Amino acid sequence: MKKLTAAHIDVLYDFTRKHYVLHYDLQTELVDHLANGIEKQWARKEELTFENALTIEFKKFGVFGFTEIIDKRQAAMHKRYLKIIGKHALQFMGSLKMAAFMLFTAVLILFTTNVPSGTLVMYGLGFAGYVASLVYIVVNMRKYRKKQEQENSKRWMFEELIVNYGMGTGVLGIPYYLHVTTFNHAMDFTAPSTFESYFIAIWTALTVVMFYLVCIEIPKMAGNYLAAVYPEYAVAK
Repeated sequence: MKKLTAAHIDVLYDFTRKHYVLHYDLQTELVDHLANGIEKQWARKEELTFENALTIEFKKFGVFGFTEIIDKRQAAMHKRYLKIIGKHALQFMGSLKMAAFMLFTAVLILFTTNVPSGTLVMYGLGFAGYVASLVYIVVNMRKYRKKQEQENSKRWMFEELIVNYGMGTGVLGIPYYLHVTTFNHAMDFTAPSTFESYFIAIWTALTVVMFYLVCIEIPKMAGNYLAAVYPEYAVAK
């Protein structure tokens, strides 16, 4: 039975790239799928050319080509990453860092409830911190992409997810953003309600922890997680 050569495999990788599959891990998965399908066709009809066999195999993916496969893989990666965040959150709660978090939260509550205009100040500081965290994330993303381009490195879907996921923490800044943009209490500086003071103190503490986990702690361990997802990652690197 005819077998694919190394040259054929290179053609298949190039074929996936031309069809907008940009990540090496997904390219490899699709190349394996296409290669198996082509060799099965040759087992039934050996005179079939490689090009014709590839065309037949690709048509099996339907009118949208590889798009559906890419979407499903991205969804699976998001679920995997959310589990990793949950794992780190549980580890955080079971460590001494949790005591520091509780103390930090208590200090913020005392500040917002006892210092004149403390809650308003917390909104301002929270908004400034929110903007600073987004700048930090964007700068890190640009450094990562620049490094990828300079080294002409392979792109890995899960690696980019870890790097880019920090942008998702932007939703945590919504309370600060809404408060600043609507100028709540801006005219008379009347004291916010006790509920609002507690809310912004606890929310700020949770935002700091989430930023630490998603943007600092997990990225430091990215290599370990990537090697677990992709055994070939360590070799490729």
